[in-house]
Amino acid sequence: MELEPYQCQAVIYFCVTGKEIPLGKDFDPTKIVQKKGNNIESMIACVYLFMNKKDNESAYKKLKEYRFKFEEMHMMSYWFDLAVRCCDDPKQLRQMQDSLDDFDMDLTAKKRINGMILEALGENEKL
Repeated sequence: MELEPYQCQAVIYFCVTGKEIPLGKDFDPTKIVQKKGNNIESMIACVYLFMNKKDNESAYKKLKEYRFKFEEMHMMSYWFDLAVRCCDDPKQLRQMQDSLDDFDMDLTAKKRINGMILEALGENEKL
């Protein structure tokens, strides 16, 4: 059941705005990813659907698998944003933090992502 781009955008919108998408227990979000063309919208929707199912481990695995497309599309700041939301492993979060400078992102995005990582690690300074 591959989704069309407009359907993927709807899934992303619903998940980003915090709305729950009722899914069956046996629903597999990987089935929505378009096989031809490596459609990034369907990849992002797949990750969000795993997060919607409260399956962050699978979301993070898929996100790592789809990383090539984010790099290709120069969307690594968005990749890091999603990765921080679905990664619970402090060691991997530290590795993400260390690799931020390896990517061509603007300074504001790097600072925002670094702040998200610190918050996820429980180290964010309170103002």
